[in-house]
Amino acid sequence: MSSSSELSVLYEIASLPFETTESKICELVMDKLIRVFLANRCAIIKLLNKKPVKNYTYGFKSGTDVYKFIQQKEDHVFKYPLTNGILFAEKKVPFTAKQLKYLIILADRLNEILLMLVAKKLEQESKDIKTIFKTIPDPLIIIDEQHKVLEVNQKTLDMTHFSKKEALSTIFHERKEISPESRQAIKEERFLNSKNPLEIYTTLDNQLMCLEINATKVKFKGKNAFLLIFRDVTKRKEIDRLKSEFISLTSHQLRTPASGIKWMCELLIKGRVGKLKPKQQDLVGDINKFNGRMIRLIDELLNVAVIQNKKTKVLKAKFPIRPLITEVINDKIKLIKKGKIKINLITKLKDIKVYADREKMRQVFENLIDNGIKYSEKNPSINIGWKINNKKEVEFKISDNGIGIPKTEQSEVFNAFFRAKNAAKLDVTRSGLGLYVVKTIITALKGRIWLKSEVGKGTTFYFTLPMA
Repeated sequence: MSSSSELSVLYEIASLPFETTESKICELVMDKLIRVFLANRCAIIKLLNKKPVKNYTYGFKSGTDVYKFIQQKEDHVFKYPLTNGILFAEKKVPFTAKQLKYLIILADRLNEILLMLVAKKLEQESKDIKTIFKTIPDPLIIIDEQHKVLEVNQKTLDMTHFSKKEALSTIFHERKEISPESRQAIKEERFLNSKNPLEIYTTLDNQLMCLEINATKVKFKGKNAFLLIFRDVTKRKEIDRLKSEFISLTSHQLRTPASGIKWMCELLIKGRVGKLKPKQQDLVGDINKFNGRMIRLIDELLNVAVIQNKKTKVLKAKFPIRPLITEVINDKIKLIKKGKIKINLITKLKDIKVYADREKMRQVFENLIDNGIKYSEKNPSINIGWKINNKKEVEFKISDNGIGIPKTEQSEVFNAFFRAKNAAKLDVTRSGLGLYVVKTIITALKGRIWLKSEVGKGTTFYFTLPMA
C-alpha cells in the first residue's frame, strides 16, 4: 500500500458533499479501512449517554458484543474517540507510524463531518418546531423528560395570561390551576400511552375548562422532549353532559310504560284474563318479544348515560377468573348442547385471581361472547384464553370466527352507537353500545383493550386486568 493511496482516501473523505448522511460517511470510512489500510476487523460505534446505540462493523463473528470487545482489545489496533462514539481498526500486524498518522487525520475528518451532520440535524429540527409553532393555531407547549416547560407559543400565553418568563420557569405537572387527577395523569405521561387524547381539567379565569392533549416525542435543541398540543373542548363536554342527561331522563320515562307492557303481556300469555286463541297467543308473544328488545335498549342507554356522567362505580376485589367465565358459558348451555355454538377455554395456566369488579367483568365477558355469536353467520365458535404479562397483569383473549371488522372501521368500534357496515347489514336490531360499555369498564378497572380482525375470518379482542 502506497502513501498516495492513503492520501487519496483523505482527499475523498474531505471532499464529501454536505448532503452526505451519517450512514454513507460511516460506510465509506469502513470501506477504506478494509481496502486501503487492510484492517481485518473494524467498527464505528455510536454512543448515547455512554451506551452503544448503533454499530457499523466488519470482520466480527455474529453475536459478538463489539463494544465490549473493542474496550478490551489492544494488540495491533487503532482506537480513536469520536463525537459520541469510537473508531476502531485492527490488523494482524501493527500499523506503521505513517498509517497511524493518516488514520488520526481520517478520524479527525470523520469527527468534523459527524459534528456537521449533528448541527445540520439540530438546525432542521429547530426549523420544523418553528414551522409548527407558526402554523398550528392551538396552544402548544414543549416540555423535557422531567416535564420542565422549554417553549410555549403565543396562544398559550394568551389563554393562561402568563408571561413567557413565568411559563418557562415551571414544571408542567406541578401547575396548581390543573386539577389533582389531571396533574397525576400528566406526571404518569398518560398522554403517550393512549390512542385517544388525554383529557385534563384546569381552572382559568375562575372557570373550569376541559382540555384535550395530543402529544408527540420531538427533539428540541438536541434533547428528547414532548410537544403537547391543547384543544379546548369545554363546550363539547357541556353538550355531551346535556345529551347524557336527556338520554337518562328519556330512558327512565320510557322504562315505566315498557315494564307495564311486559307485565300485561305476561298476564295475557299465561291466560290470567282468559284463554287466547293460537293466533292471538302468537301476536301477544311477538309484542312481548319486541317490547323486551326495547327494554334492553333502554337499559343500554341508561348504562351509557351513567358512564358518560362518570357515575359508574367499580367495586374492586380479588376473585378467581375461571368460575366467572364458567358461569357465563353455562348461561349458553342450551345452545352449546344443541350444537348451535362452541365455546372453548384455551389456556395453559391454572385458575388465577384478578383485582377487578366481578359483576362488571361478567358484563364484559357476556358482551364479547354475545358479540362473537351474533356476528357469526353459521356455526359460531368462541375461544377464550388468558396469560400473565410481566407478573403484573393478566391478558385475556376472546376470538370468534365471525364476519370480522373492516380495517378502515376498526379504530371506531369502541365508540358509542358505532356499528360497522357489514355488522349493521347482518343484524339491524343492535344499538352499537356493547363494545363502548366494555371499553369503559376495562378502562375504569385500569386495564387496556384492543383488537385484531380480518373480514370473513373473525375478530379477536384482547384486554388486560391487574393481577391480584
